[in-house]
Amino acid sequence: MKIIHLISGGDVGGAKTHVLSLLRGMTKENEILLVCFSEGDFSRDARGLGIPTRVMPSKNIFRVCADLTRLIQREKYDVVHCHGSRANLICALIRKRVKAPVVTTVHSDPKLDYLGRPLADLIYGSSNRWAIRRIRYRQGVSGPTCRMLISRGFS
Repeated sequence: MKIIHLISGGDVGGAKTHVLSLLRGMTKENEILLVCFSEGDFSRDARGLGIPTRVMPSKNIFRVCADLTRLIQREKYDVVHCHGSRANLICALIRKRVKAPVVTTVHSDPKLDYLGRPLADLIYGSSNRWAIRRIRYRQGVSGPTCRMLISRGFS
């Protein structure tokens, strides 16, 4: 199976550990590509683990959407899997233009991600909550996260 994973690339801690462990295991039986939207420790660590990684800097979200759509169509990915608010937004914007199903792993409570940062919550939090509602397939990273999503009306 060909799976493309998308993440901002600035993630640290649990999300980084989770995604790198997941992809490292998945590369044994699947064709994987990790796309980060910024160069940094995340992309360097992924490459160091032997995970095929590409960086698409996201200064212009419309260009990234167009480039990513072309890549997914050209390479005929079976699944598009996104992690985090930036990847969720991009996937929500391209989901109708790609044939592959789009899935997101929700790593944390979207209502609490930008707690104490009202401007960031207004911009990034709102766009992430909008995007998660438009992505058909969602997976919580843990039992409590799954229960939180279900309590908010997600299947």
